[in-house]
Amino acid sequence: MVTVASRRAAEVALDCASQMGIAIAEQPRRMKEFQDEVQAVAERELQSSSRQPGLLASSSSGSSRSSSSSSSTSSSSAAANKDLEAIVDELRADIAASRALLQQIKTGDMGPLGPTTSSSKRSGA
Repeated sequence: MVTVASRRAAEVALDCASQMGIAIAEQPRRMKEFQDEVQAVAERELQSSSRQPGLLASSSSGSSRSSSSSSSTSSSSAAANKDLEAIVDELRADIAASRALLQQIKTGDMGPLGPTTSSSKRSGA
């Protein structure tokens, strides 16, 4: 009975290690797919927001309408590009924080309430 239990435990451990290895190997591909998907959504949002007439300045009137409209479109596009850059920067920061947390979890630096470095500082103080 002990032999059967130890053999079964070894099989379970091997299966877990195998699944973890597969997940680790697939992580870069999944991150790339996630980044591509976020980029595509951001580009669609940017395109749809630049097509909405409410975002263009409505101060243009009369014969100067076309030049005013074109300058407001370019300033609107510049603002949208800055917003897009801010969103991408925020997503990159979130990805970096997630990677750091994942690394802490992998190395066992996480306690039940968070990183063990902060809990040891509280208990030592």
